Amino acid sequence: MVGLLFVPGYLYFGKDLVIQAALACLIASALFELIRLRSYRWFPFKPLYEALARPTEKTKVSGYFYFFLGAAMVLAILKVEIALLAIASSVVGDVFSAIIGGLVGRHRIPGKGSKSFEGAFAGALAIIALLFFYSTPLVPVAAASFTFVELLNRPEVDDNLLHPLVIGVVTGLCDLIL
Repeated sequence: MVGLLFVPGYLYFGKDLVIQAALACLIASALFELIRLRSYRWFPFKPLYEALARPTEKTKVSGYFYFFLGAAMVLAILKVEIALLAIASSVVGDVFSAIIGGLVGRHRIPGKGSKSFEGAFAGALAIIALLFFYSTPLVPVAAASFTFVELLNRPEVDDNLLHPLVIGVVTGLCDLIL
C-alpha cells in the first residue's frame, strides 16, 4: 500500500522526489530482505511479516521487493503520469484481487496456485474504479493489462514485478498512439 503514496507525493513534491523515494524504498526493501533471508532474528518486522506473508514467501524474496523494483523501473523509463497510473493500478488491483479471490474465489486459474478468476476480475474492476481519480481512457487499458498478467503469468516470475511493468508499458504504448 506504500506504493499509493507515490501519487500524492508526485502532486505535492514533484517527479524527482518521487523517483528518489521509489529508489529509497527499493534499497530499503533489498536490505530488509537480505536481513530476513540471512539472519531472521534481526529482521525488525517479524510480527507484521508473519501475519501478512504468504507461505511461499517464507524462503524466497517477498513481493514487496519486486513491487518496488517494478515501480522504480517504470518511474525511470516512462512518463511519470503513466508510471503513477501503473503503480496505482498494480496496488489497487493486487489488493482487491487477493481479498475477493480469498473470500469468494471458487474457480482457480490453472497453474496459478490459489489465484482465482473471481480475484483477477475483481482486481480489474477495482482498477476501473480509478476512473474516479484518473480522467484518462488509459484506465481500462491498465485494467486489461492487469488481468492479462493475472491470467497468463507463470509462477516463476513474481507478478508484483510484472504488474507495474506490463501495465506501464502497455498504457505507455497506448498513450503514444492516442
